[in-house]
Amino acid sequence: MSDRSHFQGNKDTIVPISSGEKIKAIIGSAEFVTVNDAGHDLVFSQNGGFEQLEESVLGFLKD
Repeated sequence: MSDRSHFQGNKDTIVPISSGEKIKAIIGSAEFVTVNDAGHDLVFSQNGGFEQLEESVLGFLKD
């Protein structure tokens, strides 16, 4: 687990997925997670966005 994570839905129409990829490139140790079939509101999506975010945060806290 890195010290920073960035989550983005691959169907986000507000922030392009390329922006997330640029963040990953700038912060080399960052984890970049894409949530399939989710938009900008991935936490509220029915596609597992919240679960992925929760799993990552809990993993970070355990480390």
